Amino acid sequence: YGGQSEFTDLVSRIKEKGMKVILQFIPNHSSIQHEWFRDETL
Repeated sequence: YGGQSEFTDLVSRIKEKGMKVILQFIPNHSSIQHEWFRDETL
């Protein structure tokens, strides 16, 4: 686990090695109270 800065560092290190990152996002497992659902600009 970690925060945004740790994730950004991880992705940078992966890219340095010529690899790519694939993320899976399943929004139906998120709360309707989450900022992504409350923020209409997203």
